[in-house]
Amino acid sequence: MKYPTRKYADSVNEISEINNAETKKSMIAGLASLIKREKNPKKVLKQIEQVFSARESQNNRLYRIEAASEREAEKIKSAISDGVITESAVNPSLIGGAKIYKNDELVNGSIAGRLETLREALIK
Repeated sequence: MKYPTRKYADSVNEISEINNAETKKSMIAGLASLIKREKNPKKVLKQIEQVFSARESQNNRLYRIEAASEREAEKIKSAISDGVITESAVNPSLIGGAKIYKNDELVNGSIAGRLETLREALIK
């Protein structure tokens, strides 16, 4: 293999972030040309796909916790066994409970969040 699979995958990532259509098209053509020169291009493409799958799987297991107390944060940390906690913070303004972020998804189990939901329902 002329280039490591991760380098190809990184190149695909970089190309996906290019906004200029002509530049993107040119970069894709260049990358395709490099892959075609490999001994087994289909195998390289499969390996690139596997790198992306592994990265996606890893990203789907990242958590950030914001809890009303250190005790609540510790309870949540011990309950999360399938992921990596990237950040944990104590925020007393939550009153009780916690907010758990998984990637861009928020699960708001805080008392402050429940009160806000109740307030919004009463306003309607």
